[in-house]
Amino acid sequence: MKYIIEISYDGRNYSGWQVQPNKNTIQKNIEDVLFQVLKERVEVVASGRTDAGVSAIKQVAHFETEQEITNHFVSYCNHLLPEDIRILSVNKAENSFNARYCAKRKTYRYNFYISNINIPVYDYFALKLPTTVNLEIVKKELSKIVGEHDFSAFCAANTEVKNKTRIIYSAELLKCGDIYCLEICGNGFLYNMVRIIAGTIFDIARGKLKLDINEIIKSLDRSKAGKTASSVGLLLYNVEY
Repeated sequence: MKYIIEISYDGRNYSGWQVQPNKNTIQKNIEDVLFQVLKERVEVVASGRTDAGVSAIKQVAHFETEQEITNHFVSYCNHLLPEDIRILSVNKAENSFNARYCAKRKTYRYNFYISNINIPVYDYFALKLPTTVNLEIVKKELSKIVGEHDFSAFCAANTEVKNKTRIIYSAELLKCGDIYCLEICGNGFLYNMVRIIAGTIFDIARGKLKLDINEIIKSLDRSKAGKTASSVGLLLYNVEY
């Protein structure tokens, strides 16, 4: 039987989602707990791999087992998991379901705040930007990524992905109190894509980068874009099927 599992986690203490030798990862912790509960090894396949330090409000994954999941399964697993990883739900899925390949839309949020002095509580989940950043420019440049583009300029150089064309459905600047966020929804994302977009827009909005987003997209050249923003502000917000 195939099950769909929704997971929320604080990624700051982990080396990303994917199992890696001698690394503490989200996938490893979940698979280890499922082994304790199910008494069998299962692979948990996620909608996508989040990087080291990146958190998720709702990550979606699937796994297969011959065992029937009981009503107490979620609470039992959460009791065994570290406090910064939580299973939100587990439900039966169609045999054709694949958490990675069936995903239609993913939404990421990149959190930041503006201050010349660090605010320790905010530093847990948001990037500090100086008061020199121009929010009108942030909003203007962010809107330029909407549509279907080859995002080669916004992809980590060491990626093995050949097709770098993605569709961005929406890109907005949101604000809640002192916290701002870039909310980006697309059909998929390249390795470090959101962090590179965020870093580039911040560099443009601070006057550190003279090219605009359209010029950088057309260049297909990673060296034309800005720095990769810190993982601390990035959050996988939602996955839609």
